[in-house]
Amino acid sequence: MFQELAQNLVSSLRNIRGKYILLGLIFFYLVQLFAPNKPVYFFSYFLATGFFFLDNRDIRKSLFYSFILSLFSEVGLAGSLFLMEPSKLLLGSGWWISPMTLYIFLFFLFSFGKRIQKIILTDYLIFLFFLWNVVVFLVLPDRNSFFGFISLMEQTIAYYLLRVNLSRDTLPVIITVVVSVLIFQTLLSSVQVLLRSPVGLRSEAILVENPYGLTTVEEENLFRVSGTYGHPNLFATFLLATIPFLLFSAKFSWWKIVASIFTFLALFFTYSRGAWFFSIPLMVTFGVILLRQFGHAIRLRIRFLLLFPVFVIICVFLVFPAFILRFRTISDAFVEGGSFQVRELLIQEAIRIIGAYPLTGVGLNRSLQWYANDPVTDLFTIVPISGFYRIHNTPLEIATETGIVGFILFLFILAATTFNFFSLKQDIVKIAAFLGLFGFLGISFLNPFFHASVFRIFFLLIAILAL
Repeated sequence: MFQELAQNLVSSLRNIRGKYILLGLIFFYLVQLFAPNKPVYFFSYFLATGFFFLDNRDIRKSLFYSFILSLFSEVGLAGSLFLMEPSKLLLGSGWWISPMTLYIFLFFLFSFGKRIQKIILTDYLIFLFFLWNVVVFLVLPDRNSFFGFISLMEQTIAYYLLRVNLSRDTLPVIITVVVSVLIFQTLLSSVQVLLRSPVGLRSEAILVENPYGLTTVEEENLFRVSGTYGHPNLFATFLLATIPFLLFSAKFSWWKIVASIFTFLALFFTYSRGAWFFSIPLMVTFGVILLRQFGHAIRLRIRFLLLFPVFVIICVFLVFPAFILRFRTISDAFVEGGSFQVRELLIQEAIRIIGAYPLTGVGLNRSLQWYANDPVTDLFTIVPISGFYRIHNTPLEIATETGIVGFILFLFILAATTFNFFSLKQDIVKIAAFLGLFGFLGISFLNPFFHASVFRIFFLLIAILAL
């Protein structure tokens, strides 16, 4: 029997278009699951590249697909060599060698000489934003700013590599890769929900500082899932940015309904109230797509009706009680030490920095250092000084570190991207990317993403919208 199953599996794989892409992703995640150390973890990316090469016999494309995978990694090497100063403030690492770092170097070598097919305004604005940060660094040189500059340079190069290599030909595989990351993260977070703790994988960045994971500030009984990210809010942002690609990918089917529901459940168990709010457009979109499909898919209706009781049971016994408990803690967020009060104090600190350095800001990676040394609020009598308490508003964070000029350029990038989306012919991939960008930007008003790994996703979404 087993021999017959194996023969059927091999036969099916032979008939699957892009079977080596599928096998590459499967083996990539298997190694990620069981990697005992960082070298093996890093090896998983090169293993995937090998399988991708078997599919297309094109080393540049193979590196490109692995490069996309590397955008979602939070694991790095040599972070202790790039600790920000002063050390007493516990500001953390300003940079580290990530899988993306390695793939930028390799991918750049194989992309050398290629050009962007059609340069748009967004491309110029991103270059000007980077150029302005070069000026700010030269005016205000600093060790911490240097690390921030390296990180921004890395992400800027990543954007242009995306622009050079993204095409209608490579886009379907890119979306497949992104959706595969989403499914892997969702499955991992499901296990985290059951265990009420991280699984213990090498890829789980949260283990570095919080080996037992995090609960909500106001209610310690609510464990927050984080996937492979270092904080539940980062994971929630990843979900908001990538769920649209699942909703709009391929043909709608029963497995897609199940996968979509589980991604929304993963988003719920991050217990990020901001993410809940900005997921409303996604849930409405999911509902509309579901209703449209029901109109002409009897088999889909039958399968969904069979799954519906299971979904109701999950909601009634698992989701609803947790939602009520989280909802009741909203008032606690406004008391001393609550999440909203902390954000309010951080905004006050940001406004003071902008007033003191309106043109240039204080330099990359220096806003936290600046107000930790000389706060005008009582923030650090309420919470400890640490790298976690950056300004919890990405646009404000950019304004404090790059000045009004950098802030305006950032707004221009968003405006140009939005104009480009509405002025050109839209397809489902671009609609998905725009929905993802909306969710990303929405939650960025409540979190510091300028120096976080999820900021790479911002550049990925813009690059897709620039096609």
